[in-house]
Amino acid sequence: MGSPESANVAIPGPLRSFLRMAGISQKVSPEEVMPLLARNVFELGYQGMGSKSRPTEFLILLSHYVQQARELAALAGTDSVINVSSCEGAKPLLKILGYRTRPDCGRRSTFLETADPQRAFLTIDSGFPLPELEKSLQEGRAFTYSFSMSRVPAPPLEIDWTKKEKNLDVVDMILGDPELARFYWALARMDGETLSVLRQSHALKKMVPQAAALDFYGSHISVRSGRVAVPGGSAAGSAWNELVGASPDSPGEFIPKLFAKDGGWLAAYFDDLSTVSPSQQAHFTEPGRLRRFYEMFRGKDSSDAGTGVFRRDTGLFLLVSRLRWEPNGDPYVPGNLEVWKKVFRQNTEFKIIRDVGRRAAHWDHPGQLLEALLAIAQAPTETGPLQSYLMLSEIDGRRSPQRRLSPETVALLAGKYSEFSDQYLVFSEFPDLDDASIAAFLQVATSLDGISKSTLRGNAFGTFQASVGLWQILAGRNPCRRFERLLAKGGWALWQGRLFNAAFRRRPHRPEGTAAHGKRQNGSCSSRRTHQFACRSAPVGSRCPAYA
Repeated sequence: MGSPESANVAIPGPLRSFLRMAGISQKVSPEEVMPLLARNVFELGYQGMGSKSRPTEFLILLSHYVQQARELAALAGTDSVINVSSCEGAKPLLKILGYRTRPDCGRRSTFLETADPQRAFLTIDSGFPLPELEKSLQEGRAFTYSFSMSRVPAPPLEIDWTKKEKNLDVVDMILGDPELARFYWALARMDGETLSVLRQSHALKKMVPQAAALDFYGSHISVRSGRVAVPGGSAAGSAWNELVGASPDSPGEFIPKLFAKDGGWLAAYFDDLSTVSPSQQAHFTEPGRLRRFYEMFRGKDSSDAGTGVFRRDTGLFLLVSRLRWEPNGDPYVPGNLEVWKKVFRQNTEFKIIRDVGRRAAHWDHPGQLLEALLAIAQAPTETGPLQSYLMLSEIDGRRSPQRRLSPETVALLAGKYSEFSDQYLVFSEFPDLDDASIAAFLQVATSLDGISKSTLRGNAFGTFQASVGLWQILAGRNPCRRFERLLAKGGWALWQGRLFNAAFRRRPHRPEGTAAHGKRQNGSCSSRRTHQFACRSAPVGSRCPAYA
């Protein structure tokens, strides 16, 4: 944390026992104890949401241990030492621990009995030295155990943040309020200067209801020299002022409004832009773009960005971090705009994608495609137009400008994305594969997908995928030639049981340039040769598309 205003928080009993019961590693530094306690309370301490939430067994045991530790600390007195000199003197201690003595206490044959199972469990689980106490009673000698309060640094919490009793300390407040625990965990991840400015401006009190948004999207909030560092730098300050409704020069007003606006979605937008490079930020924060892009991303969704277990902005994060740009500042478009108009009009279960697709026919500029991608960034899918756009941009970005994917190939890859996207990484790894090789691959995969018997289909796909993996290993200096062999003979040979013999028949290596080596045309696979190989190897009666 590093806050200059950190205060010491008292934890009852040995720190080792408290960490054990709170599920915190014994190796953490003292500064990490309270933040990790807060995180465990809101992540592990409650089941259900809102008013229907109830404590879990973890939190119940931890709360009972804290109470037991306080009773032991009171018994230890001002010297912070528990002293037991006789069987009679052990009764107050044993009552707290959940045990009792037998009538033969003081003899070697005596042992302790469980009186309160719940307290006894806490005694054992927290690591109290019960065997040493029992042995002392057997031998009739005194038992001494140091039991002092542990103190750890932590940002101070103000009592009036909670509606509970005024006599609660920080530990009780965190254990009893999951929202406050989450808020505390979010504050602990801020740097000292930012936290100090917020405290001095009395802004923290206003932000407790935004604990979830602050936890998800607050890690990049930074105040430097009295000013909030915004994506795009000082040049974008006025745009953020207009969007948030407060100036970055007033952190105490800007930050609370940022997290309160639109249920935390503006904070998510701010956080995602803060993670990318300054050059990428500059594209998104150009005059007129910042508000327009946010409005497209925000849409008409009235839900809260802080709900759920995981962040809800993953689509936006991937888009802003991986979007490619043309030299003129326009977003990069794999294939062309016409292809993506058709992609957005494909059948889908998501209403937001259908709504955007209805307007796609009027696109005439790459910026409109980017706005559409922003509009569907919240759609909870892994196979939508946004995901296919990012994948195809990555594949195309690894290829030379002269060998970009054709519009037809982009349309084919996008159309088959929901079925075969897991296999597309091979096209990114080997950018020399041309359009015909990619088309042949998808043709084979589609044919295998058409096998009616599920067992045979699964075996065929498994064998084909394994063969592609072996090809990736064995590709060597001429991946295109071996890929053609795999697609041409391997895909159809699955039906005949000759896959490995056909796809991986090795020949002696000859230096490049000899007749047996097989030159690549223009530094890439021969498109026509790939097409001919695939068609020649097809079973009798199979339809082979014409070469484009």
